[in-house]
Amino acid sequence: MTETVPELIARRMGELQITSLLALHRRLPEGSISYETVRNLANGKQRGTRDERVIRDLATMLSVKEDVVRAALGAEPNYGPWELPERAQGLDQHERQVVVSMVDALLRAKRTGGSSDGRQPEAEKSDDGGSGAAHDVGKAGAAFTPSGGQPDNVRHITAKQQKMMDDSLMVDQAACDGDEPDEGEEEK
Repeated sequence: MTETVPELIARRMGELQITSLLALHRRLPEGSISYETVRNLANGKQRGTRDERVIRDLATMLSVKEDVVRAALGAEPNYGPWELPERAQGLDQHERQVVVSMVDALLRAKRTGGSSDGRQPEAEKSDDGGSGAAHDVGKAGAAFTPSGGQPDNVRHITAKQQKMMDDSLMVDQAACDGDEPDEGEEEK
């Protein structure tokens, strides 16, 4: 089993023969994570983070690889920069905005406990009998295939993620079309 962040910090303090968190924190250059963050992580009060700076600074402070810190935090691996395939250059401005909107919706869903591979926490399962059945990517997925059908590599998404993507696409579509709010509606 992977060690927790407090276990990792305690182990590395022993191996580095450092007796206090303050002394451990002093190993970091100016502008790094705060002592308070280090203390909270060491005491288990801050369980995890996706902040690359925290991961980088912890790795530096503990003299370990970032992957060791990621494992202790339960964070995903760093996949590095992501570039769209060359064929995506054929998308017009509106289609590019749709892609960005889908990415934003997936990241929002992930931050709120969803998953891009259809996994769904028990507490968030829909009212479909508790099955948590995933839904295929519909409208947005079809727009990116030459035949208008589903791509072979479509992942399943939860109902919550589908609603977030639909909502995001509607807002972005309105912005691209230059729609003004209806009379009586206030701008958000």
